Amino acid sequence: MFWRHKAQDDIRKQRESEANAALEQSYQDYLNLQALKPEVEATVKGHVKLQLENHFAERIWIAYRGEY
Repeated sequence: MFWRHKAQDDIRKQRESEANAALEQSYQDYLNLQALKPEVEATVKGHVKLQLENHFAERIWIAYRGEY
């Protein structure tokens, strides 16, 4: 009778420790992503700037050729 409860308690403790380990891993992944955020934002701003410059350069070139 008591062994069954001990076995269930051991299983519960094991699952709890696995859940805590998964939670800790998830939190570390979140922190790592947050550390990359400024670099990603700078990259996105650079890409947007290049896209706008390319867009206006293309429009000027099309207008220059008389196709616009």
